[in-house]
Amino acid sequence: AFLVGSFISRLITKPIHDLHVGTEIIGKGNLDHKVGTPAQDEIGQLSRAFDKMTEDLKGTTTSIDALNKEVAERKKAEKKTSEAMELKSQFVSLVSHELRTPLTAIKEGIGIVSDGTTGKVNKDQKEFLEIAKRNVDRLARLINDILDFQKLQSGRMKFDIKENNINEVIEEVGKTMRSLAEEKGLKLSVKLDDKLPKIRFDKDEIIQVLTNLVNNAIKFTEKGGIAMMANQKEDLIRVSVQDTGCGIKKDDMPKLFRSFEQLQKDKQKKVVGTGLG
Repeated sequence: AFLVGSFISRLITKPIHDLHVGTEIIGKGNLDHKVGTPAQDEIGQLSRAFDKMTEDLKGTTTSIDALNKEVAERKKAEKKTSEAMELKSQFVSLVSHELRTPLTAIKEGIGIVSDGTTGKVNKDQKEFLEIAKRNVDRLARLINDILDFQKLQSGRMKFDIKENNINEVIEEVGKTMRSLAEEKGLKLSVKLDDKLPKIRFDKDEIIQVLTNLVNNAIKFTEKGGIAMMANQKEDLIRVSVQDTGCGIKKDDMPKLFRSFEQLQKDKQKKVVGTGLG
């Protein structure tokens, strides 16, 4: 009777003991451990369910470990990207500054010679000096474009928003770009509406935007002209730059705001530019 009782006791208590030991082992992080009780009773079912739960937990832990590794790698890559962006920003700023200094000196020199300060200048010489001056201005605009693009990318672009007259901006851009248009035999016209109210915007940046638009219109227009205008629609003022150039296909419209990408026509000569304007 004692032996039978002892056997029955062990039959009941051993699976419970094994399950208890198993929970302690798994609790210490060993998810490969199996309780593996072969019994077909409730304790056996519980041990098999426990093994299944452990297997699922192992899979989840493996997934979490892989995810943590991926997150760590991404953070490392983001840090490297951030450092590279900062180095690029410093390089662009340095190069732009170094380019601006000689450009200013060249422009001043051209102005002094063109004014006749250093001696009489004939008509042909003055024309060549004007071409040189326009190209210096063009290079200065290109440098400003690159600097502005860099500032926008790094989130350091600051805007001077205040009340301005849009007609004055259009007129100023027209005066600046008219000679460039006439050089290609194009007419640049400006249509002003004196009834337009003053609105809040960054004058220098809007001048830059319109200058880029007109510059592109001149590049891609072989004959005819370009017109700048502004009109009011409800509480908004719309500024337009229209040209008689080759136009843009509907399928190419999404490319307009992609950096460093230019649209080219099959029969059109290659136009040089950065793709930022």
